[in-house]
Amino acid sequence: MGEKKKQTIIDNADETLCLGRFNVGIEGPLATLTFTHDRHVYVAGQAEIETIVKARIVTSTSNLIELRDVISNLLEQIAHAQSSPAKGGTLN
Repeated sequence: MGEKKKQTIIDNADETLCLGRFNVGIEGPLATLTFTHDRHVYVAGQAEIETIVKARIVTSTSNLIELRDVISNLLEQIAHAQSSPAKGGTLN
């Protein structure tokens, strides 16, 4: 069995909205996840969309594989919940 690790929760960790594209770059044993967000800017009276990098996370490729597995399991649970009929009481 693996060693149990202590988890520390930091209340002031940054949270940010990233609704744009993302990218994963791998170099050796490290993976970099880059998250972006599109915003509207006005240049000479014209609206343009500017993509800005909001977050970069560097982790090990083994952690990236674990993240993939967690996301896959979560998506399977969501799909199963959406395909199952709702449970509850009967209406009179």
